[in-house]
Amino acid sequence: MNGHYRRVASWRYDSYEAYRQKNDPDDCVSLMVVSVFFENMGLLLRRKFAPITLLDDPLSGPILEIRPKVRPVWVGLRKEHNQPSWAEWGEFFTTRWPIGWHGRTGTGHDEGSGRQPAAAAQCVTSGRSTWRLIHVRF
Repeated sequence: MNGHYRRVASWRYDSYEAYRQKNDPDDCVSLMVVSVFFENMGLLLRRKFAPITLLDDPLSGPILEIRPKVRPVWVGLRKEHNQPSWAEWGEFFTTRWPIGWHGRTGTGHDEGSGRQPAAAAQCVTSGRSTWRLIHVRF
C-alpha cells in the first residue's frame, strides 16, 4: 500500500472535475487501495472491535494527509453514480477524529453522503486529553 499511499498523498486535484480531467488508471487503483484500508478501519471502529484511542496513534497523521485528497473525489463519484454509500466506512472513520485535535475542524459530515450530523456529542477520555466527537446518524 505504501506506493499507493504516496501516490494519493501527492495528488493536486482540488475537485472531482480536476481528478476526472487529469487522472490516469493508476490513480483509480491507488484511490481504491487507500480507501479500502480506511474503510476497514472504519468498520473496526463502527463495530467496536477497535476503539478510537487505539487507532489514533498510528493513523491520525495519514488521515490528516489523505482525507483532503480523496474526499472531493468520493463526493463526486457518489453524485455521478448515485451511490451515496460508497466509501461510507472510510468517511465514518475519518470524521470520528476529535474537533480541535491536531487542528481538525471537521463537523463529522461529508456532503454527498446523504447523512446529517446528529445533535448529540460524546466525550471520550484518553491518557492525552478529553475529545468531543460528533456522531453521525445511521
